[in-house]
Amino acid sequence: MKRTAYIALLAGVIGFAIGQFTPSVRTAVSAEKPEQKGDQNLMAAMKIDITPLRQDLDKILESLSQIKEATATVEKSISQLTKSTTDVAAKGTLLSDISDNLKAIAKQTERPSKWEYKFIAGRVERNANLLGQEGWELVATTKDDFLLFKRPAKGE
Repeated sequence: MKRTAYIALLAGVIGFAIGQFTPSVRTAVSAEKPEQKGDQNLMAAMKIDITPLRQDLDKILESLSQIKEATATVEKSISQLTKSTTDVAAKGTLLSDISDNLKAIAKQTERPSKWEYKFIAGRVERNANLLGQEGWELVATTKDDFLLFKRPAKGE
């Protein structure tokens, strides 16, 4: 799409440049009245001054050279812009991934404000394992062999 728009712009500039020089092209050919009839005599009698045509051609070539330089500059700018856009998109994706990871970490480290607690008498490993499977976390033991467990309160 960009390349098509660029080509259309270039064609318009060339058309404009040629249009600027056509009046002198029209006056470059001047014919005198031939004294004799016939195509050969007509050609011999015509005087053609191509100096204005050469001047116009030089101007057109200079304009085309400037257009070529401008085209190279525009292509370089488009290339740099494309690279910058790609870099920005990649950095945006990276930032999005980092943000998602930080949210996941925050959720994991988030602590509920309400807890429920459970005391169990005796240090029985089997009981502790069953409570662990239910979401209970061992937080303390006492010298009287009680185990203290906690977990987030239901509804938190």
